Amino acid sequence: MRNVSLIPIEHGHYPLLFRLWNNPHLIQYTYHQYTATLELAEARIQKLLSNYKHAQPDGGPYLIFDAHTFIGYCGIDQADETKQTFELWYIIAMEHHGKGFGSKVAEQLRDIAFEKMHAVFVVADVVRNNGASIRVLEKAKLKCIQELPLEFNRNGITADLLKYSISKQDWLIAH
Repeated sequence: MRNVSLIPIEHGHYPLLFRLWNNPHLIQYTYHQYTATLELAEARIQKLLSNYKHAQPDGGPYLIFDAHTFIGYCGIDQADETKQTFELWYIIAMEHHGKGFGSKVAEQLRDIAFEKMHAVFVVADVVRNNGASIRVLEKAKLKCIQELPLEFNRNGITADLLKYSISKQDWLIAH
């Protein structure tokens, strides 16, 4: 695998994001909504960019590329201002699952949060049924800190939600 690049999202990227948002299987374990048309994706990217306009710099959202190949999108959201906790998230296109891109992106986002955003904790939520994302988070050295039975409920799917976290201190030790 080559070096994965994170490119800040711009309005013209909506056709790429539509490929992800229009796949119900891909977004089933996320809080991202299904987007039925390209026109709705264009409107949605405007809202996405507006929501991130005043967010912490360096948090994205980003498109993920491997050379010139679109892989997915990701970002870092501020989860708790007082504790400097940031939540990482990602969606990798189905055709790129199992190739290590998720792990590489999770590691990059974790490092950005600690190095550039001055996070004290980096967290992520994952549905228990999503074994691939659990492995991604564990490769990025996040540990499961809480299990919330039946907390995830979306699109007819009800599942246990797992909370993962790594502290800056643990991250520094692991480096």
